[in-house]
Amino acid sequence: MIRRWWRQGLSLLILGAALWFLDWRKIAATFAQINIYATIAALLITVAVQGVLGIRWIVLINPVVRLPAATHLRMYFYGNFLNSVTPAALGMDIYRVAALRHYDGDLSKPILAVLRERVLGLMMFLAAGCGGVLLQAIIAETSIGTPLVIGAYVAGAALLAMPAGPILIRVFGTFGPLQRRAYLVKTLETLELALALHRFPRFGLLLGLSLCAWVMWYGAIWVFAADIGLEVPPFLLVSIIAFTEIIRLVPISFQGIGVRESAFAAFAVAAGGDPTLAFVVGAATYLVVSLSLLVCAPLSLAMKYAERRAAR
Repeated sequence: MIRRWWRQGLSLLILGAALWFLDWRKIAATFAQINIYATIAALLITVAVQGVLGIRWIVLINPVVRLPAATHLRMYFYGNFLNSVTPAALGMDIYRVAALRHYDGDLSKPILAVLRERVLGLMMFLAAGCGGVLLQAIIAETSIGTPLVIGAYVAGAALLAMPAGPILIRVFGTFGPLQRRAYLVKTLETLELALALHRFPRFGLLLGLSLCAWVMWYGAIWVFAADIGLEVPPFLLVSIIAFTEIIRLVPISFQGIGVRESAFAAFAVAAGGDPTLAFVVGAATYLVVSLSLLVCAPLSLAMKYAERRAAR
């Protein structure tokens, strides 16, 4: 309870500091200028992104826990709703593992699928963060701010290091004390399989769905940026989105509130954007994300009702 209040307090503190430094009157005026149709378009795109990611989850989970695709999608939507009230998107993961255990007693199977999903998401963030800066540097002689350059180097190094993960885990697992504990051996095996994502039989399909979701997510943010006039080089916007997503996963604030908007604005400034406009784009975008997570609840309930009707 204390930790939760601490995160909420930190979120309010970061938001308050951002509003103080960026002139809250200008932020409020910019918010008021956002077109309602732009907001609706961004919300529809974001909900569609949840659908694409739900299909990706079906591809990941169905080989290990075979259920109707609609059942997996229903669980995914409800888990998304739980993400609106839990830090670092953990509510979704915990719910899916617990719910799928009801259908299959082997807890390691849904845990493996969740870990694979997390690894894939991180891999896409790292590739987008590094690739956006690299492409912008290649195609245009644009000045790129230090935060973006440092982020690109770190993301690139982390991406190149990922293939070494399974090897390191295998070596670590050879230690005698670990081998004498069955649960540790099982845990290491699950982590190794999760990191060796390229061995997944339908890895190409997973990448395709992830790329599709990324393009749509970029489109939702671009809608707001175009509506209020935020000018940022397109490839750098890709990196800004990726780095912001990575930072907001760190559970130091409630739901990443304050951190995500401030990070988006800071990276946008490094790309030559206006700080106030960038803050508003970030805030509006993540507000739409929160609304899309809430929309997932009635979608899940509707699917559950349809399943019950079909079972009669």
